[in-house]
Amino acid sequence: MRLYLYVKNALDITRSEITKLHKEKRILVNDSFVNLTYDVIDSDKVSVDGKIIKKVPFVYYLYNKPIGIVCTNNKEVADSIRNNLDIPFRVYPIGRLDKESRGLLILTNDSNFTNKVLSTHYEKEYIVKVKDKISDEFIANMPKSMVLRGIDTLPCKVEKIDDYEFKIILNEGKYHQIRRMVVARGNKVVDLKRIRIGNIKLNDLEEGNYLKIDKLPFII
Repeated sequence: MRLYLYVKNALDITRSEITKLHKEKRILVNDSFVNLTYDVIDSDKVSVDGKIIKKVPFVYYLYNKPIGIVCTNNKEVADSIRNNLDIPFRVYPIGRLDKESRGLLILTNDSNFTNKVLSTHYEKEYIVKVKDKISDEFIANMPKSMVLRGIDTLPCKVEKIDDYEFKIILNEGKYHQIRRMVVARGNKVVDLKRIRIGNIKLNDLEEGNYLKIDKLPFII
């Protein structure tokens, strides 16, 4: 684990705070000053201001996010994930759901695992409820690529559930993508719920609850 992440997880402090400590040479490994990119091994002794700090284990959680919770760890945001979950580690969501959306999130402090998941086009499955009755034309047009922020979206899979709900499977997750796709087809989202990421399903995890799990080596 890189020294930067080791200290961040152990002390739960910001990047700027870590940078300040490092510039002042208050972070040492085996009583020596090293770069924050140094790879810490189990036998290393890491100290801050002369006090030994212990390695925080990587943890992984599934979380059924309710509407109203914001995907941030900012303590100043009352409705942030950090202020609404009693998890003894500082964890981050892999990908995001906007404040008005709900459903499955994977939370972890393992940045390498996070980067691996984000760099791979895993399927993400959602149940979407819309304001106006769904037409055959709407269902036919939804899977087609469109331009969002100057970039073409990937084609997706869409299946009608009833007159006001449909299932959609994406291999990406651009900013407000589903909501903007629906608006572009002349309708409006009234409820959006993610139920799957790769082969990880929400199943019967109750809204607002989280579940600690083992590392997910593959989620496809």
